[in-house]
Amino acid sequence: MSVNYSVTKASEKELKNEFFKYYKHVFKSWNLLADVLEEKNIIELKDLEKFFELEEKSNKFKAYILDQCIWNISRNQPLATHLRFLIAIIYSINDLERMADYVIGSARYLYSFKVETKAANNLLVKAMRSSILTVDKLVKLLKNRMNIKKNYIRAYHNTVKLRTTYREEYNNLLKSLSNMMFKQDTVQDVTDIMTGFAMIMKYTERNVDHAVNIVENFIYIRNADFFFDKKSKQEIPNLGSGICNAMIEVNKVKGKKKDK
Repeated sequence: MSVNYSVTKASEKELKNEFFKYYKHVFKSWNLLADVLEEKNIIELKDLEKFFELEEKSNKFKAYILDQCIWNISRNQPLATHLRFLIAIIYSINDLERMADYVIGSARYLYSFKVETKAANNLLVKAMRSSILTVDKLVKLLKNRMNIKKNYIRAYHNTVKLRTTYREEYNNLLKSLSNMMFKQDTVQDVTDIMTGFAMIMKYTERNVDHAVNIVENFIYIRNADFFFDKKSKQEIPNLGSGICNAMIEVNKVKGKKKDK
């Protein structure tokens, strides 16, 4: 047992609160990006500057939580579950940081290309909203079960189910986007824009993957062998090829237009 059990439990509670504040900040950023794109149909310089400010705040969140985790380890000498909790927090804030980075990456692409095709931008907004909704469900699942020692396998089954459902929708959105891009007149623009849009779509998908990582990290708190035995884990199809196939189709269209 930790030499400072009561202090350790109190610090755990504080870290949980800070972690969920960080999560809210990250998805405030994603919601803002979706709102701006939906309202203006374009990302302006002042919008981009706002997202840079949010990213800087995200980095400060991570630095503060990491510092608190290190301080807890050195001060409270946590063991077993308490130590795994701190490890889970440290891993999970890295996932949140990547989610925050994807916001600024998406904003940069949108600012650079300035695509004013409403239908295409609407697809991106839909992908963002779908990703946000799925991640929010995963985080709520995590929040509800964070203090429950039993049924973590059921929680993981639900996590896999949510990710599978999301990826089906993601594939459909990606196909719709690629079909829309093929109808554009300027092939060079299509190739560049499709690359940027595909990256943004991938960012939204990676958000869900990072959220699944976070759930796994917290299951690890209750079951130290979790990462060594994932017999309950369903096989998830690799969707990376979806973007590759879309880009291949773009190049085919480009070749046909050149031949003409």
